[in-house]
Amino acid sequence: TVDVEKVFQKLQKYDVITFDIFDTLVKRDVSLPRDVFSLVEKEYNRTNTKHISGFSHIRQIAEKRARDVSLYAEVTLDEIYKETSYSIESQEILKKIESDIEIMVCTPHQPIVEIYHRLLHMGKRIFLISDMYLPRPVIEKILQKCQISGYEQLWLSSEYRCRKITGLFCKFLDSVKLKEEKIIHIGDSWKADRLAIWKSANFNYHTLLISRN
Repeated sequence: TVDVEKVFQKLQKYDVITFDIFDTLVKRDVSLPRDVFSLVEKEYNRTNTKHISGFSHIRQIAEKRARDVSLYAEVTLDEIYKETSYSIESQEILKKIESDIEIMVCTPHQPIVEIYHRLLHMGKRIFLISDMYLPRPVIEKILQKCQISGYEQLWLSSEYRCRKITGLFCKFLDSVKLKEEKIIHIGDSWKADRLAIWKSANFNYHTLLISRN
């Protein structure tokens, strides 16, 4: 569990706070992220006469292939579906279903969202930074559903074609051009958050990891 007061007391000392999204501000109501794909297959078969099977495996393999062939460190949802054997029409239907289900299963991680709003009320500068292949409109709908607003900018790996560990934090820091402001990132992953910050080579950029539970 998250000790809201302890985390808030630590974060309020900083001028700028960056938040990870998934497993930090937002949680999925599924046991594993890939469980979303099983729900996609069920919904597709419910609404289409020509049924599909084995979608979860196909979708996971397609993402791996997309990452293997990509010239970039991050892929997009379109690129993932291009690696499947489905028709273009079916790809569009499946992408829409996947996006809708992602929105449906996402819920606010209440302790962190409470801290987020308290920091926002204090006038702190807040940015969101996420490794995610889903397009911006889908992420924005998830944030809206979870009542997360008021942030300055939303940084997505799918748009900058790199992940946090491969340069997204560096691009963020170059763009925002912080001077003397104290900055901290709150996330859940040692590799994707803490190690990525270390690799940014900005030793004034601190991290706080929270439990995924």
